[in-house]
Amino acid sequence: MKRSKAKCYNYGAVYSVVFVLGMTLIVGLWTSSCKRNTGQAADLKQEYFPTEIGNWVIYNVVDIKHDINHDTLTYQLKEIIADDFIDNSGRRAQRIERYRRQDESDSWMISDVWHSVRTTRTAEKVEEDVRYVKLMFPVNEFKSWDGNAYNQYIKWEYYYDSLDYSGSIGALNFDSLAFVTHRQNSNFVEYEQAYEVYAKHVGLVQKQLIDLDVRSGMIVLDSIVKGVEWYQSAISYGRN
Repeated sequence: MKRSKAKCYNYGAVYSVVFVLGMTLIVGLWTSSCKRNTGQAADLKQEYFPTEIGNWVIYNVVDIKHDINHDTLTYQLKEIIADDFIDNSGRRAQRIERYRRQDESDSWMISDVWHSVRTTRTAEKVEEDVRYVKLMFPVNEFKSWDGNAYNQYIKWEYYYDSLDYSGSIGALNFDSLAFVTHRQNSNFVEYEQAYEVYAKHVGLVQKQLIDLDVRSGMIVLDSIVKGVEWYQSAISYGRN
């Protein structure tokens, strides 16, 4: 009987220790959770898509159209965030004025007006009334998304290829760049290579779009049936 009584006492002690340890663990997890909730917000890296009024970037552009004829245009393009407005969904948006000139000796002439929207989840740009999802937040290597989610085109899976790296675009040097792959597709009748590069506090600094119908998988001039090539590189930037 004494042994039985001793066993009961020991089990009670064990239960007490387990209870105390369990409560300590719960309190610890709750405290840790509270600290996380009251700490700094996650870094979304939205600086890759600035929205400040007055920000501008000037680009060199090569625009090639392939059809019956093969036409090549070269010129300079300036994009400036001109103003804020509230879009149809009640979101703060930016009016982007786009100017064009042949070269530095010419005056800027406005060519068109686009707009953009940056939320906590996406960076969207409306180009010629077509909406593209340019970036997803937070910016990290695990993100991929449909860049054509809000337009009528087929799905193009965008993804971050390289992030937060230093590099040069022409004569410009940048500390933090994000490389976004749009399309990598080639076969006997198609050749598609498209990407964009963004710099923190600047925005888009480089763009390539090659979308061609070809013969026998060749991309030499005589084998291109039709399509477009677009090469855009920043040459200067600033804020008014």
